[in-house]
Amino acid sequence: MSEDDFLDDDDEEELVQVSHLVPKSVREDAQQNSGHGDLSDAVRMAYRTIAYGDDYQNTTRLKQRLERAKNEYRRLVEEKDAVEDEMEDTEDRIRQLREQLETAEEADERFDELIEELETKLEGGSHVFPGHGGVVEAAEIGGVSEGEVIDTLKDRNPEIPDDAFVPQSEAEFEWTGL
Repeated sequence: MSEDDFLDDDDEEELVQVSHLVPKSVREDAQQNSGHGDLSDAVRMAYRTIAYGDDYQNTTRLKQRLERAKNEYRRLVEEKDAVEDEMEDTEDRIRQLREQLETAEEADERFDELIEELETKLEGGSHVFPGHGGVVEAAEIGGVSEGEVIDTLKDRNPEIPDDAFVPQSEAEFEWTGL
C-alpha cells in the first residue's frame, strides 16, 4: 500500500507511525471482526475525530458510503450489461433455431408431397424405383437414402407388388396400377 491509500483529500502532511498498547485479546478480537485494513482505518478515523470533532467523522462516513454506493452501482451496471449480452446471444440462438425449424418443416412438407406424388404414379401404373427422378428428389429433400424412400412407399402401400418398385424392364410382370 502506498501512503496515498491512507490519506483523505484534506491530508497533505507527512504521515507518522504511532503505536499504542492494548490487551492482546482485544487486538485479536478486533482483527477477527474487521476486514483487511479496516482496523487501521478505524484507528485513523478515531484520531481525526479527536482532532477535528464529530462533524469530520460524519462527513467522512458519508463520503465512504457514497463511494460504496457508486461501486455497487458500477457492479450492477456491469452485471446488467453481461445479462443483456447473454439475452442478445439467446435471442440470436432462438432466431436461428426458428429458421432451422421452419426449413426442416418445409422440407418435411415437401417430402410428404413427393411421397404422395410417387404414390399417385404407382397407383396409376408407373414403376417407381431407386434412380427414378422423384425418388432421387424425395431422398435429397428428406435427407434419407433412395432405398428408404422405396421402403416408405412400400410400408404405406402394402397392396402394391414389389415389381412396381423396379424398372419396368426388370419386372417379372407388367404393372398397370390399382
